[in-house]
Amino acid sequence: MLLAGFLSRFPCTKPDLPFSLYIFISLSICLLDNFNFSAALFLFRCIEKRFAQSFIKGEIRLSQPSYWIGEEQKGNKGKGDILEGTFLSTKEGDKSDFINKLKQDKNINYFDYEGYTYFRKNSIEQLYCLCFYGLNDNSYTERNTDNYGKEYYTSRVRKEFFESFSERISKEEYLKKEELDRPAVLFISNPHELFERIRKFFMKFGISEQEIIISPVQYLNKKKNSISVLQYPKELLLKDLYYENQSEIRIIINTKNKAFLDYMKNNNNIINIGNIEDIAEIYDYYFDDLIIERKGKNVIEFNLPNERIEKYEDMSLERLLTILAQAYTNNLPDSLINEKEKIINIMKQNLKSKYNIDVEYNNGSFIIYNASDEIIKYLEEYSRKFQKS
Repeated sequence: MLLAGFLSRFPCTKPDLPFSLYIFISLSICLLDNFNFSAALFLFRCIEKRFAQSFIKGEIRLSQPSYWIGEEQKGNKGKGDILEGTFLSTKEGDKSDFINKLKQDKNINYFDYEGYTYFRKNSIEQLYCLCFYGLNDNSYTERNTDNYGKEYYTSRVRKEFFESFSERISKEEYLKKEELDRPAVLFISNPHELFERIRKFFMKFGISEQEIIISPVQYLNKKKNSISVLQYPKELLLKDLYYENQSEIRIIINTKNKAFLDYMKNNNNIINIGNIEDIAEIYDYYFDDLIIERKGKNVIEFNLPNERIEKYEDMSLERLLTILAQAYTNNLPDSLINEKEKIINIMKQNLKSKYNIDVEYNNGSFIIYNASDEIIKYLEEYSRKFQKS
């Protein structure tokens, strides 16, 4: 019905109208309103380390499409995209009545790019957005088998993705920079919790849930005669195939809420959702592919950009328990398989010396002895964050 109604208003079969319609519509696009953001398993961003540190403190800078448009105009294609938010394209020189009328609409701007004329609503350039690389169940496509004969699946993020957000920095250039100026990778281990905290921040201003769009981006060929039938501003969820390796999940705030807009203007486009160190971590920049292995329903392993030494005595309670669970369930890296019993004993000793608790593992659950009320409360809160609502 949507498609038929749309075409009846734009009679593209008339001989004097050379503009032919190619409809951006598919099952995944039709279901964008119903995207379950709990399905996202893993998020990350490639940003300067100083901004990654601010992000972990809860200070998050939002971007606007006008910025991404400007970045490609400056030559930074990848980080930038001149086609952001365009809803229609036609061959240059199209003089049809329909196109001429669009060009006269003061609420729409148009421009020529690589043989096509593109149209974009003026207002969409100023909407606030936040973007992540997102992994979900469908991202793990390479099947492997570990030393125990158990199957697991792998997802690979090509180094070209990181290059596009670092102006293709070389190792030499990287090392010359001050540490805080270097590109880094921010990992979000609990996307659902992050999205909830962000939504709560916006809703404090009276912004409705309908004005907060959280959805994966759809990638398609924009270099052809085309028009989007998605409701404004969801054309921001349509990007050219060139960007497909970004696997983007995007948050769009479609509101005219004055209190919020004033806040953003007065705070340099930065929101503050509170400290998120419990669900985020900063890693160094990747000069090679990032390889992510899904070893179980709740077990994800990935390669580090370089060697990282972590002292047992500095590990948090949940970190010690995580490693202990990996050892008990045979999910240790291959290089540590023969160290299983040694690792179990070391983790137990550190849990005892640091937190004064004894731990046993049985049928997928930990049994914790001698835990104080404070530790019990802490573990209950920590567990609750990973429960889907």
